[in-house]
Amino acid sequence: ISWVSMDKRVSGHYVKQMNLPMENLCVKTESSTITLPFTWDIFDARDACKVLGNGTIYTFDRPNNLTGFNFGKIFGKNFETFNFFWTPFNDEIADGVYLNQYDGSIVPKLDWAPNQPNGEDVEKYVALSTKQKSFFDVLPNRKGTGLACSVPNKFLTLRGGCPNSYLG
Repeated sequence: ISWVSMDKRVSGHYVKQMNLPMENLCVKTESSTITLPFTWDIFDARDACKVLGNGTIYTFDRPNNLTGFNFGKIFGKNFETFNFFWTPFNDEIADGVYLNQYDGSIVPKLDWAPNQPNGEDVEKYVALSTKQKSFFDVLPNRKGTGLACSVPNKFLTLRGGCPNSYLG
């Protein structure tokens, strides 16, 4: 049965049928940011984003200057419930040379917190402090570290719908 010829019905107290203009339904960006509700080590963070449609850890456009950055818009209104958020920056290959793990580009300057980076050759990863709104170098298993993934906007395909789902 095609979508057009299907019988549609609205049920439930909180469900409301609306007719919206197509420009409100179609996304205008290539990706969306999703903040996940748990804390992660860097390795699980990488894997979690990858599972979400080959997503990546959120990358800052201007990591050298976070002045005026809207943290609540990107990480959610409760972003300070986490102490830190992971970034895709690290100096795993060469101490003091920070790279974006996804494209390999050098990040020449980061908006570091005072006295950062201070981990020398032990703290190889960069996380955003939600209190200071600046970067820290941290260990890969830093406690209380949240995760925001940039996930490509895609159309979804539903597989395995049941007869009662009313989907063709």
